[in-house]
Amino acid sequence: MSDRLYLKGDAVRFGWEKVKARLLFFVLISLTVIFVNVLPQISDQLWGPSLILGIVFFLIKTFIDIGMTKVSLNFVGDIKTEYSVLFSGMPYYLRYLGTVIVFMVLTLIGFILLIIPGIIVGVRLMFFGPLVIDKGLAPIEALKRSFEITKGKFWDLLLLSLIIFGINILGILCLGVGLLVTLPLTSIAIIYVYRKLEGK
Repeated sequence: MSDRLYLKGDAVRFGWEKVKARLLFFVLISLTVIFVNVLPQISDQLWGPSLILGIVFFLIKTFIDIGMTKVSLNFVGDIKTEYSVLFSGMPYYLRYLGTVIVFMVLTLIGFILLIIPGIIVGVRLMFFGPLVIDKGLAPIEALKRSFEITKGKFWDLLLLSLIIFGINILGILCLGVGLLVTLPLTSIAIIYVYRKLEGK
């Protein structure tokens, strides 16, 4: 991506236009995603920490993450999308879960090796999700492919990640309400960049 379109704001603008066009839809999507993500905290407050419940919530979150990626892929591809797509992740679930676990292990090893390798691994492998869902790749294949398409793009993608992180922080600072917009906006922006790197 020699023109670095995503660093000129194209990805963020694209995400904003998509979200703005179906704002109520994305608010509902975001409310669901946020609810699933805060379930562990709610559970800890009510019943105290539990390893079993923690695993259950992680599995549920993984399922919703697949759905959110699928929603974003559809919007980037101009495919008509309904709320039910958020719960359409079962066909990809085992492959995606396996990839997440391998990704977490590799990133952890990288952080143990003085943090910087962990950041590099996290950035270079960041597109494993859409590769599993969009291409149907197995865990190792998805991670290898992400590493390939991000070659020579580390600093650009690191900056993109920081921009996306900053946008979501702004969403949190707006009494958390801003996340209803920033979560889908940044998810679509990431998929936009993924499509660019894949040459679509």
